[in-house]
Amino acid sequence: MSDETRDDEHTCTHQVVLDFDTDDPEFSRGFEAGTVWTLLRDPEYDSVDAVVRASLAEMMIRMGEATHRSFRADPVEGTDYLHVYFGPVVRQEAPQQ
Repeated sequence: MSDETRDDEHTCTHQVVLDFDTDDPEFSRGFEAGTVWTLLRDPEYDSVDAVVRASLAEMMIRMGEATHRSFRADPVEGTDYLHVYFGPVVRQEAPQQ
């Protein structure tokens, strides 16, 4: 992916900050998912948005469901990435008996 990608609403700039000691794609996927998971679990963040690999779409949906947040994703044009958006936590009321 180039250092800068553009879609209709956003400019996403990616730079290597830390070289991983492995080229295993599953490690990179896990790192991306773990970063988003950390944000979703932090009560300081009302909403969360991130750019992740498109191959993580199913995991992002599951993470939204597990944290009781709405989820939306938009493709980043010309890349294999998604811009994902998670809404505030919505707690469901327990049924009264």
